[in-house]
Amino acid sequence: MRFKRVSKKSKKSWRKNVNVKDVEDYLDDVRLEERLGGPVEVKLDKDLFTIDKQQADDTKSVEQSVLKTNKKHFDANEVKCYKYLKPLQGAGDPFKKRNVVKRKPALPSRQSRRIMSGMLKNKDIQSAVAKFENQMKEKFDGKHPLMPKFQSDLWDEDCEGKDLVKAAKVAKTNLKKTSAEWLADNVKKHVLEGEKNFRVKEPKSLRNFTSKLKAIIAPHPGASYNPTFDDHQQLLSTAAEIELEKQRKENKSMALNAHAFTKMTNETKAAIYMSEMMNGLEAKGAIKIKEELSDSEEETTPAIVNKPVTDADRMAKSKRKKMRQLKLELASIRRRKAARKRFGQFYRLKELKKELEAKALSLDKRRKKRAEKEKHRIEYEALQLSRYKYEEPEPEVNLACDISGSLRQIKQEGNLLLDRYKSLQKRNITETRIYQNASKPAKRKIFTKKSHVIHQEEIDSYIQRVEEEENGAGVVLC
Repeated sequence: MRFKRVSKKSKKSWRKNVNVKDVEDYLDDVRLEERLGGPVEVKLDKDLFTIDKQQADDTKSVEQSVLKTNKKHFDANEVKCYKYLKPLQGAGDPFKKRNVVKRKPALPSRQSRRIMSGMLKNKDIQSAVAKFENQMKEKFDGKHPLMPKFQSDLWDEDCEGKDLVKAAKVAKTNLKKTSAEWLADNVKKHVLEGEKNFRVKEPKSLRNFTSKLKAIIAPHPGASYNPTFDDHQQLLSTAAEIELEKQRKENKSMALNAHAFTKMTNETKAAIYMSEMMNGLEAKGAIKIKEELSDSEEETTPAIVNKPVTDADRMAKSKRKKMRQLKLELASIRRRKAARKRFGQFYRLKELKKELEAKALSLDKRRKKRAEKEKHRIEYEALQLSRYKYEEPEPEVNLACDISGSLRQIKQEGNLLLDRYKSLQKRNITETRIYQNASKPAKRKIFTKKSHVIHQEEIDSYIQRVEEEENGAGVVLC
């Protein structure tokens, strides 16, 4: 409900209850014109037009000349979406009469004055020399320009310097190509360090890809800001199926737990409450009467005795002998039948062998199928890296009324940061987590007030008083 008259006494209520959208739109247009160089009606002719001073006999066309002059500002092969990311440096200073204060140059420090006068310390000279040497080393790739190059052996008259250089290069390449077992790792590192073929040891986890899923998966075509009718309807149907499945699960849980929530009338609740309150407060006389009644019931109930056996009930000796013989014959028949069955297995050896081979083949197929399924699960599905399972995010859907066909006016759905975080969980880079509330409720100390403490003496006195009242009235509680 919106009130007709609202308070506007503070800035907060003024901003909340006054519609200034038209003013903001006008100011946005003004700022955009300033970024683009200012309004056209204010610009001069020299800012809007240029004079073509090119000769008429030039072979190049006007279009090529324009492309050449504006090469930095325009490129025909450039993607159009990138030009919106470039800054529009056309807005001037909003406060034209700004007082610019020119600061005086800072005075040179004591150390710089000493260096300018020529008074240098020994450590300053050493640091300057070391800096110059490092610059020269970097410039000439570790070879000092003033260092003499010895390319020949002065004591070997037969061998020339070029052969020695060539032999050294061959030895160096052989050392790079072949890794000799008798050389230690630190020797190889010392020789090959600084060379192109020197490779730093890669960590084991560098190429350990946790999943084969792509980092960025293309969304459903119906999630576009200007989708087709069929794609949008398909996305809506998938979202509706997900919601119906949630509803079915909720209804199922409610149906399973319906027996736990029973309905009671007020009379039943009152009877249960009275029975609970009266528990333990029964009179001693009533307890004695109950004990006497239970003893009398035990005396009246007769003891259960087995029926006496007579001669007529006994089985004849001949009959018992026949039954024993019949049992023995049945047992021998079963043994002979089992022996015949075992002997017949010899004639089914080929069939049994085929059955075993077929069973082994089917087991092998099932094993391979399970292995492929497990491999696919590890490579393309989210694993359970924590106590919580990964749950797929719900599809981001815009209804037909929210789709405007323009990227600037479309209603935003979803969160980009949450989408990237879910992608990391799905690719097993981070474990699945849920928000934990760090603040725990304070543990309150529970104690009984002195005025509410009930002692055993008070309970005994209350029971005695109830017994006296019942005996005086002649009523016995059962």
